[in-house]
Amino acid sequence: MTSSSDDPRVVDSNIARFSTDRGYTGRYRETFHDLTSEAVRGRVLDVGAGGGGTHDRWEFPNATEVVRMDVGAYDDLDVRADGTRLPFETGTFDTVLCSAVFEHVRLSRLHRLFEEIARVLAPGGKLVAAVAFSYPLHGEPHDYSRPTVHGLRDLAAAAGLETDLLYRGGSYVDTLLHVLYSPVRRTCMFLDVRWLSGVFALVHYPLLALAWVAAAVLEGAYGENPFGNKWNVMSGIVATDED
Repeated sequence: MTSSSDDPRVVDSNIARFSTDRGYTGRYRETFHDLTSEAVRGRVLDVGAGGGGTHDRWEFPNATEVVRMDVGAYDDLDVRADGTRLPFETGTFDTVLCSAVFEHVRLSRLHRLFEEIARVLAPGGKLVAAVAFSYPLHGEPHDYSRPTVHGLRDLAAAAGLETDLLYRGGSYVDTLLHVLYSPVRRTCMFLDVRWLSGVFALVHYPLLALAWVAAAVLEGAYGENPFGNKWNVMSGIVATDED
């Protein structure tokens, strides 16, 4: 991982790591969790918890309570509501989680969602959010945008939140592998043939090895890694309500 010297901190995940799961290349999501899990504390609102909330996939040792909320009719929700009209009093939560939510909010309502998140956060509370960037369309037709880390920072600032951390997850190689693997994965799902995923390893591993060597040589020689995070798979932000 590398970090810029600017404030807020900008963190890039490393070049794609080897993985036995061809459908889940790299570790950019795990890296974001590792960076942010300690910041998730107290009473937590999981906005867009869906069929399996963010807290179901990751462990948050400092969370004392998690409220699962989504606009959809999923099982095991605590609250069903629209994120742009959160049914909670001001300053109710210490943390708000949003994973893969912002891309499914209409651009005309995205500012309102950030305002509502800021409203329900207690002073010093934190927003921890991740959103798809270089990623296939999903959840159509409700797939509207792909905010960059700079866009997330602007949205947070407009809502009165101060950005602590920006995260660009997944390298150029992660993005390339996502593009290459997407039709393979859909074919596997359609035909229910798992062995086809294994065939993708013939492309997956040589690309990872070649990119790792090339990146190490170029970064060592020129101080720049062209396989870095200009083509990241996901964007992430941690922002604080300073009021």
